[in-house]
Amino acid sequence: MKRLRSLVILALPLALAVVPLRAGEKAVYQTGKLVDLRCESTGSGAARAQGSFCLAVEVGDMTYLLRREAYWRWSYEPTDFVVGDPVEIKIKGNDMYLKKSKGGDLKTYITRRERNAPDKKPITCALPVCKRIEEVFGWMKSIGLLRKLRHRGLERVGWMFTFTAAAYNLVRIRNLTRSTLRPQCA
Repeated sequence: MKRLRSLVILALPLALAVVPLRAGEKAVYQTGKLVDLRCESTGSGAARAQGSFCLAVEVGDMTYLLRREAYWRWSYEPTDFVVGDPVEIKIKGNDMYLKKSKGGDLKTYITRRERNAPDKKPITCALPVCKRIEEVFGWMKSIGLLRKLRHRGLERVGWMFTFTAAAYNLVRIRNLTRSTLRPQCA
C-alpha cells in the first residue's frame, strides 16, 4: 500500500507537468486557396436557414471539398470569402476551421479529399452530371405528375412527357435568370 501511495505521489507531478504543455499549444494554421464557393438552397420555413454552402479549398497538393450547413436563418454565412483569395485553415479530423476576417473560426465538414494531379481536372462544388439528371426525373415524378400516368398509349404518354420536360425547362430558366441577378441565396 505504501508503494502504491509513493508511486502516485511521484507520478502526480509528472502528469501535471504534461497537461499545461497540451493546453498551452497554439493552433497551427496553414495557408490555402479558396477555389470555389457556392450556395445551395435547402431549407424552407420561417426560422429555418435557406441555404448550405459548398467550399473547395486547395492546400499544397490536396484539394478539400467542404460543406457548411446553416441551421438557422440568422446563422453566419461565409459571404465575406472571395474565390481565389488565400485562407487560413486548421484541420482536425473531418472538420476544417477557416479563419474569418472579423475574428473567430468557421467550422466546416470535409466531404471529400483529393490529391491534385496535372492530368486531372480539379474538384469543384459543381454537381455531378448523374445528380443533375436524376434531379430532373425526380421533379417530373413529384411535381410533373408522371408518377401515376392518367393516359394510356405511347402517343399520349409521349406527349405528357414532352409537356412536363418543357415545363421543367421553363422553371429552370426562371431559376437560372434569378440566380444571375442575385448571387446570394434567397
